[in-house]
Formats: sequence, C-alpha cells, structure tokens
Amino acid sequence: MDTSTIQQRVFAIERPHRNLLGYYVLSSFVLGPLFLFPLIPRFFRYETLRIRFDEEGISMRWGLLFRKEIHLTYSRIQDIHLRSNFVERWLGLARVEIQTASGSAKAEMTIEGLLEFEDQKYILAFDKDITERKQAEEALQRAEKLVVVGEMAAGLAHEIKNPLAGIKLSIEVLSSELDLAKKDGELTQQIIAEINRIETLLKNLLNYATPPTPQFAPIDVNQIIESTLEIAKFSLKSPARGAKPQQPKEIEFVRELNDLPLIVADTGQLQQVILNLLINAVYAVQDRGTIRIATSATADDSIQIAVSDDGEGIAELDLKKIFQPFFTTKPNGTGLGLPICKRLIEQQSGTISVIRNPERGLTFTIHLPVEQMRVVSVR
Repeated sequence: MDTSTIQQRVFAIERPHRNLLGYYVLSSFVLGPLFLFPLIPRFFRYETLRIRFDEEGISMRWGLLFRKEIHLTYSRIQDIHLRSNFVERWLGLARVEIQTASGSAKAEMTIEGLLEFEDQKYILAFDKDITERKQAEEALQRAEKLVVVGEMAAGLAHEIKNPLAGIKLSIEVLSSELDLAKKDGELTQQIIAEINRIETLLKNLLNYATPPTPQFAPIDVNQIIESTLEIAKFSLKSPARGAKPQQPKEIEFVRELNDLPLIVADTGQLQQVILNLLINAVYAVQDRGTIRIATSATADDSIQIAVSDDGEGIAELDLKKIFQPFFTTKPNGTGLGLPICKRLIEQQSGTISVIRNPERGLTFTIHLPVEQMRVVSVR
C-alpha cells in the first residue's frame, strides 16, 4: 500500500477503533463492584469521540452534556509519543500522545486506538514540512552576514580607500615626472592596475553590503534587454582594462522575447543584473557558442527572464556556492558580481536561481512581480 493510499485512509478516519471500547470495559473491571462509575463516562466518550485529519491539522471532539473539542495544526506539533500498557498491547491498541511547544509536560492531545487497514496496522505518523522554516533561518543567517559585511565594508572604505588613492596618485606622479626605464615603467603601470582592482573590489563590497534603494517605475523589460544586449556585444570587441587582447569570440545571441506587461522595477538595477549575467555567459563560452535570453509572463502575475549559455558550466558542488560572496571561478574575479545581482533582485521582491543545462552551460532565471508590494503606514 503506497503512502498516498494510507494518507487518504487516515483522512477518512472519524471514529476510534472498536477494540477501544473493550479496553474501557476491561480497565473498569479492575475496580470491582464500582466498575460502572468509570465505565459510563468512558462509554459515552467512545460513542461520541470523533477524530478528523485534514491538510491543516487534527481535531478531536467528544461529550454530550459537557462537550469538549481540541484542534492542533501540524505546525504546532513538537513531539509525538507512542504509549501502551499490557492490556492495550494485548488488544492491539496504543495511545498517541502529542505535545506542543507550550512548555507543558502534559500531552496537548491523546489519540487512543490503533488504526487498522485490512490486514495491516499503522501507527499515526506526522510528516512536518520545515521548508519555510529552513528558508526563514537561511534568510536570517544571510541578513546577519550582511550586517557584518556592511560594517566591514564601511571600515574598509574609510581605512583603505583614502590611503590607497594617495598611493595611486604618488605612483602616477612619479611615473610621469621621472625618466624610468621601460621595465620600471611597466612595473608602475602594473601597480596602478592592481590598485584599480582593489578600488573595484571595495566598490563592489560597498554595493553588496549597502545597495542603493530601488527607484521604482513602470518599465518595458524587453526594451531593457535589447539595449543591454548591445552593451554585451560591445564587450566582445573591447576587452576589460588591463586584460590581454584575445581572439574575438564568435557568439550568437538568440532572443526569445515574448509579449510582457509593463512591470514596476528599477531600470538601472535590472539592466545591471542582466548585463552581469550576459558578460558572465560571454566569459563562459569558449571560442564560439550561443547565448540565449528569453522572457515570458507567468500565471502568478510575474515575469520571467532566462539567460542561458553553452559554455563550460560549473561543477555541481560549486553551483550551490555561486551566490555566496567572494566565491568565483575566474582568475581575476572578485566573487561579488552574482551576490550583488541576487541582492538587487531581492530588493525588487524577485528571485534569481541557476541550474546546469542538460548538455553544456548554465541557465540563470529571474522572477519579478508585475507590481511591487505597497507598504501603507498607519498613524
């Protein structure tokens, strides 16, 4: 019997097992002539006891004159204990005691009776989905890390940026005023290039720790993609500053831009994210390849942007760390490009994810709502 069939039958349960009445009778006879005193209320409890299982939780009710009802949602359940004495085991019965996080040692709900289906017996089991809790914990951990990174970034900007600018200016002055040998001139230019790299790292660190507040306005996503593609194509012809000239890559950009509604987002930040993804895709492709960018509207009042390439891809273990700060597979990368993209998208109530393509390369997918959530302050 599969799990879904068991679940359906558990949800169909409304009464305790019939052996429960026999247990009430036998346990009452222990008192001898006074057996009727405990047996009568137990008999009415058995006759009126109703149990309900559904997608949200468990309900129990019983009683005639003094009716009692208990309802527990699955999210409140903390511990489940299986109890049975000698008589219950002899009758094939057990009690399931359910405790919550209320702090009381006493069970919040006790379900008496073993559930029996055909020739098989099952004890109640509760499968608790903790996905939302884990996501909330991870979000909290990220927030705590961002606080630390923000403080560190502010300190770095103050303690390093100004002295670094002085060093750079001094070297530029010496390089221009002194008659240096060719080898010494190349060395000073290399020093300046490394200082520029440190300045870029500081800037990216500040952008990650304290990104600018989004300036929301209605925008045409397809139009932004078209203009960003032109910038990405230009990057093929113009290598980054300090990079060695390379043989131009033969890359085909494929557009699959479907009709989209106008969305409320920050034009500059969205363009920054798309450009970063396209440049990463260009870097991943070897000598020739294809970069595909597609858009579509989804049923939940949001839009989707997918950027895929057929480049080298990335190992499965590294894929989980791709949005972590300072993780990079590039020789001269800072490891902050994709984390900044994630921060910018999350600021606009969206999500960004990545998967490995079946054959080669990666696909990054962005989800953005059509409308931003409005926050109304009440005074």
